[in-house]
Amino acid sequence: MCLESFGVLLPEILIPAAGIDIGEWAVIACDQYTSEPEYWNRAARIAEGKPSALHCILPELYLHSDRADSAIAAIKNTMKDYLARGILRPLPPGLILVDRKTPFHKSRRGVALALDMEHYDYKPGSQSLIRPTEGTIVERLPPRVKIRRDAALELSHVMVLIDDPKNELMGELFDMAAGETPVYEGELMLGGGSVTGRWLSAEKAAPHLAESLSVLSRGAGNLLFAMGDGNHSLATAKAVWEETKPSLSAQQRKNHPLRYALAEVVNLYDPGLEFHAIHRIIKEINPADFFSFLRGKPGFTLETTSSADETAALCAAGRGPDTFTAGLLSRGEYAVIRFRKAGAIIPTGIIQSLIEEFQGAHGGKIDYIHGGDSLFALSAGENTAGLLLPALSEDKLFPAVIQDGVLPRKTFSLGEAPEKRFYLEGRRIGWSPA
Repeated sequence: MCLESFGVLLPEILIPAAGIDIGEWAVIACDQYTSEPEYWNRAARIAEGKPSALHCILPELYLHSDRADSAIAAIKNTMKDYLARGILRPLPPGLILVDRKTPFHKSRRGVALALDMEHYDYKPGSQSLIRPTEGTIVERLPPRVKIRRDAALELSHVMVLIDDPKNELMGELFDMAAGETPVYEGELMLGGGSVTGRWLSAEKAAPHLAESLSVLSRGAGNLLFAMGDGNHSLATAKAVWEETKPSLSAQQRKNHPLRYALAEVVNLYDPGLEFHAIHRIIKEINPADFFSFLRGKPGFTLETTSSADETAALCAAGRGPDTFTAGLLSRGEYAVIRFRKAGAIIPTGIIQSLIEEFQGAHGGKIDYIHGGDSLFALSAGENTAGLLLPALSEDKLFPAVIQDGVLPRKTFSLGEAPEKRFYLEGRRIGWSPA
């Protein structure tokens, strides 16, 4: 079978020209450090006066600022300037095998290629080959669409996941490229680790890629690629394609650059990819009311624990094939909640509904917390209760998306902030220099 039937294109990928420092060029995903302007200030100092992907993106921290429109105009001019001056050089059609070292893992392997927006649908109930794992907030798309519309380039931080327990797709591709000279390598800025990329031609890579995707696509649910990071960026690419498509002929639609979007494909079983739970905290409540509410819920039982550590250990251990376990924390009081799975594959939706039901009667504000230590510290505050959720098991992701559709908001996070994908590779999607 051809790659088109799997929503995959091996395009001409643009990479930094020889002599450009990867540590100055590559920059972390725009949706990171949204509450830490100092991170982006430090990145700006590193990139000042130098060719950098930072000058071609708009960090979400500034997405709704008064200067967003002028920043977007500057970004589009910079993209044209980089193309005109040869700051980026094109590789022949193919893919890039990306090996990323992070502060937490020695290696995370992925393959950079392009995905077909005709095979991606973010609407609830989607049965497309490429599918979101969490709900897409369409209200977040317009400013992103403004950036991509009429842009000369795309730079991508999108990561999509494949369910390949035997690692047949990625393993063979990396074996093919083992003797190839890297097309880029270097240290990433601000503690992001390092990265190496090796190129494989479409002619060499396509047969194995098509064969592997054919095998992986035979699973239930017609789900081949599940979103890991960057869903709103991919949804933006979809939105721009849909607004462009009506003005094109059938032949133009087939090969139009806006039909595709760059992404890195990673095996969800890769040892360098770690799933983290995103915990919940409820503020401005009486914690005793929340404990009482849970004790009164049919099907829920509370077991008092002696400490945050014991709570975390019991939460991680879980209990029984038909029961979920979550932790409950407040100032000086700890417990685990056990409740029936009731057909659910992951507990997040049940917990989210529980919180919303409590809020309907008692008020309070919910927040989403990365990291158990942060949750423990915040739960010790007054008028606050925290819910410690177990980490998502990799083998549950695809079945949960197939069964339930998009997962509840903030179900999981892939790795720590410094491990997120960096903008590095690009692809031409618009203007060409004269």
